[in-house]
Amino acid sequence: MSSIYDLLARTVPLRVREDLKPRLQGFLGMFIRAYFPQTFWVTTESGEATIRVEKSGDCQVLDGHRGKPDVSIQWTDEAFRVKLTTRGRGALPPGTPPPRVTPHTENGRMAAGQLGPILGI
Repeated sequence: MSSIYDLLARTVPLRVREDLKPRLQGFLGMFIRAYFPQTFWVTTESGEATIRVEKSGDCQVLDGHRGKPDVSIQWTDEAFRVKLTTRGRGALPPGTPPPRVTPHTENGRMAAGQLGPILGI
């Protein structure tokens, strides 16, 4: 298993449950739920992982790339580690490139805006 998978599996489901799931409830949540389910492919120098978020806000992290992506994200292991372990407040090392976020579907564009802050991007 890749180290990016390990990091995402330890942090992302909890963050989705705490941060995204409450926004999917009620009348306004109906509009956000319309953009899910979503599949995010994450690629770093240590490997690949897939994040799957359902309309309910349930989240699953899988090792490797699975299914067709709505969004692909490429970044460094260190950048993800800093952003996920400090909830986005950690300073990245100088010269760290920005993440490369590529929406592959129209729904992916909107969903990336919802999940992006959770991932620190």
